[in-house]
Amino acid sequence: MKKINLKESQIFWMLGLVSFFVFFGLMVVFLKINGKNGSYIFTHSPFSYFSWLASSFLEGRLDVTPVNGVIHDLSQYKGKYYLYWPPAPAVILTPFVYLFGINLPDRLISIILSALNFTLIMFVIRRLSDFFGFSLKTWTIILLSVFWSFGTVNFSVGFEGSVWYISQVFSLTFLIASFYFFLAKNPKYLLSGLFFTLAVYTRNTMVFTGLVYLYLIFLQQNTDWKKSIISALKFGSLFIAGSFLYLWYNYARFDNAFDNGLAKHNMGWWYREGYEKYGYFNTHFIPNNLYYEWFKMPDFINNFPFIGFTDLKGFGMFWASSVLVLLVLLVFNFKKSERTEYNIFNVLNLLNIGIVLTLITMIMGRGVQFGARYSLDYYISIMFLLVFVFHKYQENKFFKTTFLILLLISVYINTVGAYYMAIRW
Repeated sequence: MKKINLKESQIFWMLGLVSFFVFFGLMVVFLKINGKNGSYIFTHSPFSYFSWLASSFLEGRLDVTPVNGVIHDLSQYKGKYYLYWPPAPAVILTPFVYLFGINLPDRLISIILSALNFTLIMFVIRRLSDFFGFSLKTWTIILLSVFWSFGTVNFSVGFEGSVWYISQVFSLTFLIASFYFFLAKNPKYLLSGLFFTLAVYTRNTMVFTGLVYLYLIFLQQNTDWKKSIISALKFGSLFIAGSFLYLWYNYARFDNAFDNGLAKHNMGWWYREGYEKYGYFNTHFIPNNLYYEWFKMPDFINNFPFIGFTDLKGFGMFWASSVLVLLVLLVFNFKKSERTEYNIFNVLNLLNIGIVLTLITMIMGRGVQFGARYSLDYYISIMFLLVFVFHKYQENKFFKTTFLILLLISVYINTVGAYYMAIRW
């Protein structure tokens, strides 16, 4: 039999296709278990707000018309309803709403994007590895990507479809696509900048990843300041243009360029008391939110699947994704023998994590989540840090065994989470 030799890139794309069928198949199975027809996957959630906004764009409006009286978390101003979420996903969905109507299957869209993210993260890890001169093996890249897609909160978020969750899936697609073009042998700065802009104007906290981009540009241009500044301006030009457009978007809706409508949104009654006492952002919320974000244990139960979903505010990411305990090995990357650019890159990723973590723990409410879904706003930096850990230890047998055990635990826990999120609506 003739041996088939596939290029690594072909393997990545094939695995991406397989991941789509895994997402799709599990969704159908979960729905069947819950007594719903598998075709339910082609319906839309009650909160497909980006499709509503895309429909409004086609009519020349910035407000939305609530469907079936649903106004939860919409912002009301002068008798009209608006989204406080940035509009990038709605912009992308506009041609699809034009072609197929307002009732786009947001669950299916979320699954497609999740599968695409799995494919793109493999390429990004490979390109980052090559950029720093690492020799990550193909199996390492694939298993790291399996962890990313199936062993983290990515998995459960990808199964939901409603506005809160699909916004995070979109933002990750945009951000990973940005790094895909950015880390190419011949960096596509304009195209990368476009996707970075889309990511930021889907989830504003993504903006702090810009610290990592700027340092990589400096390294790509061989620490030549003049070339670095020119490249940075090329990368950031569309972001600057998009930022002005976003300010206009806010002004046109709320008569204030810096008002995104968050303070005007129709929040759940369970948040009202805290909001009236402390406002939407306050350091008062940090201890409780940090506890849920990093440390709280899952809701263990006595029967299968042994993990419940009673506390809808989630639980610590280190419990949900136990592979993350391997990050402790990162401390050995900071010894004197390490190259300075490695340390600076890692510090900038840690800084991105720290800034975003501080901001998201200052938010009043956590919303419904299995695990810690707000961590997705800084998870790309976590994955970059893991690349450095695997660079040093991928050949160590004890490390590989430990990683595989932790990976299986992480995938199991997040598969349970995907089930709970898939059957919510």
